[in-house]
Amino acid sequence: MRGRMFLVFMLVGIFMAGCNHDNQINEVPVIKQIKTFYPEDISTTDRIEILSSNGERRKVENKDRIRRWLDQIGELKVNVDTNPEDSSGVLFGISLFKGENRILSLTPTSINGTAIHVNKVLTSLMFQLWDGSK
Repeated sequence: MRGRMFLVFMLVGIFMAGCNHDNQINEVPVIKQIKTFYPEDISTTDRIEILSSNGERRKVENKDRIRRWLDQIGELKVNVDTNPEDSSGVLFGISLFKGENRILSLTPTSINGTAIHVNKVLTSLMFQLWDGSK
């Protein structure tokens, strides 16, 4: 009888331990404004390079346009993805430069290598930057 009770408790313990998955943990979302990713010298950006998913490249070198776009996206809030899944390919890759030095990089799913959840407004502003750089 003791052997059976021990076996039942062991099976219940194993079952309960198996039900405790990491993906069931409720993590507190990390929300950040995009401008918190900016380096201090973001105002010195003199060029934006955009690479589309089909390999086409475009540049924006108008300082007023660059400043307005950075002001727009800087106020947006993004949700940092603390448990990103593997993915490949992006809609746009955007790099900001001061001379030949890249000072910031953005995609719809990352900022400077930090994974974020897709933000529809950010993606829309990326399309606007792309469309206006013809």
